[in-house]
Amino acid sequence: MRKSNIKKTKKTKIIKTKQTQKNNSITNTKNVNIKSYKNKKKSLIKEIKKNNKLYKNKFKTYKNKIITINKRIYTEYTDYINNIIVVDSKLWNFKRESVYTDILEHILPYHGQLYFIEIKKHFYNFYKKYNKLLIKLCNKNDLHGNPRKVKFKNFTKCSSTNLRYILHSLLILTFMKKNNIKKIDIIEIGGGYGGLAFYLQNISKIFNIDISSYTIFDLPDISKLQHIYLKTLNSDKIMNFYQIDNFKNLKKNSFLIANYSYSEIALELQKEYTEKILNPYISYGFLVWNFISLYNFIDNKHIVSEIEYPDTSKRYPDSISINPNYYVTFNPIIE
Repeated sequence: MRKSNIKKTKKTKIIKTKQTQKNNSITNTKNVNIKSYKNKKKSLIKEIKKNNKLYKNKFKTYKNKIITINKRIYTEYTDYINNIIVVDSKLWNFKRESVYTDILEHILPYHGQLYFIEIKKHFYNFYKKYNKLLIKLCNKNDLHGNPRKVKFKNFTKCSSTNLRYILHSLLILTFMKKNNIKKIDIIEIGGGYGGLAFYLQNISKIFNIDISSYTIFDLPDISKLQHIYLKTLNSDKIMNFYQIDNFKNLKKNSFLIANYSYSEIALELQKEYTEKILNPYISYGFLVWNFISLYNFIDNKHIVSEIEYPDTSKRYPDSISINPNYYVTFNPIIE
């Protein structure tokens, strides 16, 4: 029988204000500027109509995603990957090709700056102490694929995706540390080109966490790219690359990572991953959940979610998000 607890956490900003004196708390209606009031009202109505239109468009897009999630097709993407894996890695250009960036490596400079802010906000001491290491990792990761780079003040010029990988690595490793995990086997569903695996292998040493093995489940051609990419970065020694219908020697009590992946794949495939991988082999995990509402996707786990920071479901600051992304963590339910 499936047993899971889901707990949502929400950061709330509380603004304290001084209590207004009683004699000043009543509005003096005689001094209200009627013309100004009407203009503000008209402006407000206009803004509401505009937002309603944006909301409807957003909902339509979201609805289409849900309808098509059962038949997600990656043919163009995988065909492109199949062509570039035979090319010398020095000639790779995939990090700026639209056929690839429609799926991955599409972090806007705006979001890159937000990730940078969150890193300094939540991990300032780490950022200050290991600034040179982080710059080195960014530069190394940007050596291949010809990414578009952004200048980050007092840091370096690099792809915005690096800032996402850094923040996610720190969140994952902090969660591991909190759960007293010192040695772990990682299973990642949907590993991109292997960027997060690269960062976690390098940063985990600082947390005194030993990653014994790192397995990525993905499509066959994507697995080939991951293998080649991580080999060029000398980060392939503990790696395994599998498909849902082709894997072996997985370890019990592994740690799941699934960022913008598990919740995006077809619902039937989600179920297959849960039955074949999650329930038998996973004890702890970290996901970035998007597209669909969170549900009990794994048995006998205590699931906690909080809104992603920064919330990349909002493409721009004034965008409307009817279904925000979530950071989701889980650990075993203790009876």
